[in-house]
Amino acid sequence: MARAFGGGMGLGLTCGAVTGAFMILGFKIQDEQDEKEARYKAYHLAREFARRFGAIHGTIQCRDLLGGVDLTTETGRRLAQEQKLFTTLCPGFVRDAATILDDMI
Repeated sequence: MARAFGGGMGLGLTCGAVTGAFMILGFKIQDEQDEKEARYKAYHLAREFARRFGAIHGTIQCRDLLGGVDLTTETGRRLAQEQKLFTTLCPGFVRDAATILDDMI
């Protein structure tokens, strides 16, 4: 279901570990009765998560986390595979996202 979150939603935008965490934070408050209040609570949680993740990594943007590699191009995807970015960097992003989530929920 969240496969498209990887690679910054395939666009090099927000890291998939971050967008996945946002989804979990939204799930955490799904029982809120007031929709407007729940939405603003979700925004607050997302901002706090992004602040914490950004404090560790300097950004929440996939392209920047991967050293400027553009995953929207064949060349960028090939470069990412050659440099083993998906196996050397991304697991750390997922781990840090999980650690932050564990602390927040």
